[in-house]
Formats: sequence, C-alpha cells, structure tokens
Amino acid sequence: MLQNCSTWKVAQVFFDEPTNDHYLREISEKAGLSHTSVKNHLEDLERLGVIEVEKLERGERT
Repeated sequence: MLQNCSTWKVAQVFFDEPTNDHYLREISEKAGLSHTSVKNHLEDLERLGVIEVEKLERGERT
C-alpha cells in the first residue's frame, strides 16, 4: 500500500499527530517535500482511505 517513500513521509505526519488538523504547507515542511508532491500524495492517501480531506475556503483560495 505505502510503497513509495515520499507517500510514507506524508502519511507519517498524520500518524504522528492523528487528532490535529494539518495544512498543505505544514505537511510539506514536515515531510521535506514540495507542495505539488504533497498534494499528489494526499490525493493517493485519500483514494486509499487512509485519510479524509476537508477543503477550507479562505477568500478566493481553497
């Protein structure tokens, strides 16, 4: 399931702090990966059912 090392780095953020809300930039910094890579890995983890994604809108940005 989590064969990709980068995917594991992203998932590890959630496993370390399962009750906290996590934001893309924060995950990117903790995992040491680019925002684009983190976004792709989050989509994979969501598709696998490992995480649930909730998108918040702030102004014109999501």
